[in-house]
Amino acid sequence: MLKSNKSIVLEHFQKNKLELPNYNTTNIGTNFQSTMMFTKDNTIIEIQGNIALNKKQAEHNVSEKFIEMFIEKKEISKNEFKTIKNKISEFMKENNKTIFQLPRKYEEKIMNTLSNHICYDFYVKQGINGFYIINENEKYYYAFLDNNENLIKFSFSKCCSTKKIIKQFFRDSIKKQINDFKESKRIYDNDFIDYFGNIIDNDQVTIDHVTKFKNLLNNFLEDEQINIDEIEIIKNDKGEISIDKTLLNKFQNYHFKNAKLRLLSKEDHQLENIVSN
Repeated sequence: MLKSNKSIVLEHFQKNKLELPNYNTTNIGTNFQSTMMFTKDNTIIEIQGNIALNKKQAEHNVSEKFIEMFIEKKEISKNEFKTIKNKISEFMKENNKTIFQLPRKYEEKIMNTLSNHICYDFYVKQGINGFYIINENEKYYYAFLDNNENLIKFSFSKCCSTKKIIKQFFRDSIKKQINDFKESKRIYDNDFIDYFGNIIDNDQVTIDHVTKFKNLLNNFLEDEQINIDEIEIIKNDKGEISIDKTLLNKFQNYHFKNAKLRLLSKEDHQLENIVSN
């Protein structure tokens, strides 16, 4: 007589003297020797036994479990999408998966959030035929399938205000100055000397602006008599975005002349932020 799924799960917990949580199991298929169950805190536990699991159904259950919490919302925020990706990537790692399709019934809600993306118009022209999470060298990305059956990666972090994107371009433009300053404080391999004369490891290094970056940028724009809301974001044929390079070059020169940098440990940097705020 074949045992039921529930009996097998109960026996597993009794045999191993485990506390039985609330769970949902999948009763489909007879070809695999394991199944998944979900606890109250969304932990995925693998139950070994003579129980079969249809892998497609398992994927569906995982994505449902981590998206359903947002189902009543018109839009899912970029931070919530990050949570969903992190949870599903755990499932992908455990099952050696490189691609995971999100349920089609959530596509409208995903599109509502994606419509705020700076490249949304370009993406629509390419065609959007399903949303996925993909694994590239242990890094996980959202992607959509275009009309040519290419997977196009995108980030929900770009689903934000134009002003925030423009500020990031200015910050990215002075990365070389930041890296050069950091290198000037290197004393040996991964050791650096901080502002207070302490030797700290590379993992603890933070480069701090004495005059905060946002204040430097505001002063620059004021000197140039430029309103940040009037700065145009330029898109090329590939959907890549940028802002005026001449303006960025001017800011690089301004930053080089006016920024005062110091190397701090992450702990000291956090304390400085608390004090300054």
